[in-house]
Amino acid sequence: MIDAIEKVRAASHVFTVNKANNLEQLVTLCDEQRFVLSRLLSDHGEGHFERRVTQVANQAFIDEYGPAYGTNPEIQLLRVGATASSLQMLKYWLTTDSPLTASQVAHALIAIQTAGPVKALASFQKFQND
Repeated sequence: MIDAIEKVRAASHVFTVNKANNLEQLVTLCDEQRFVLSRLLSDHGEGHFERRVTQVANQAFIDEYGPAYGTNPEIQLLRVGATASSLQMLKYWLTTDSPLTASQVAHALIAIQTAGPVKALASFQKFQND
C-alpha cells in the first residue's frame, strides 16, 4: 500500500485537466485510484497532497480563464470557494461508502459549478418529486 500511495503522491499528472479531458474523466480517474486517494485525502491523510491538488486546480482555473482571474481579489475569492467546494465533494465521495457513480459525482460537480448550490439543490429536489 505504501508503494501505491507514493506512486500517486509523486505523480504530477494525476489531477491535471486540460481541454482534451473533461470533468467526468477526472472523476473516473479518482474512482480508479479510490483506494489510494481515499487515504491521502482522509482526515489522517497527507496534507501536502491536498494542498498540491488545490494548487493545481487553482492554476488550471487561471490557465483556462486568463491571468486577470489570478489577480482580481473578488475572482480569487470565488475561485478559492469553488475549488474548496469541489475538493470537499470529491473527498466526501472518496472517503465514505457513497453509492454514487463517477458519472453522478461529475454531474453534481458540474451542477454546483454552473448553477451554484441553491439552484442545483432545487433542481435535484424537483427531479426527486417528479
